[in-house]
Amino acid sequence: TAAKDTAAKDTAAKDTAAKDTAAKDTAAKNPAAKKRSRHIPHAVRRQVHARDGECCTFVDAQGRRCTQTRFLEFHHIRAFGLGGESTADNITLRCATHNLHAAISDYGADHMQLKMGAGFAGLQVSHS
Repeated sequence: TAAKDTAAKDTAAKDTAAKDTAAKDTAAKNPAAKKRSRHIPHAVRRQVHARDGECCTFVDAQGRRCTQTRFLEFHHIRAFGLGGESTADNITLRCATHNLHAAISDYGADHMQLKMGAGFAGLQVSHS
């Protein structure tokens, strides 16, 4: 099942790359097409921090929420690269470890290793 899971994630990453290429082609042909941005408006940032209590929102399989309050990052629930928007409904706080865990889940370990390079090999994503 691990091979199937990896194959599915690789397919999703290829689909994402194809969508990115199509979006770039559309933007080149139609300058009026809105360019997507990873920018998270300050009002959304404030709302997410207040709602999430300045704490990682990851919940493990036993229902325990991560208590990390340092190294927090904005996590798109529906990944930005898969069409997710930068809205308060789609963004939550995650510690760096759990944000990476989510990225591996969304895009696959092979894709993340390509994006992160040699530093990825030394990381452990088992923190709860």
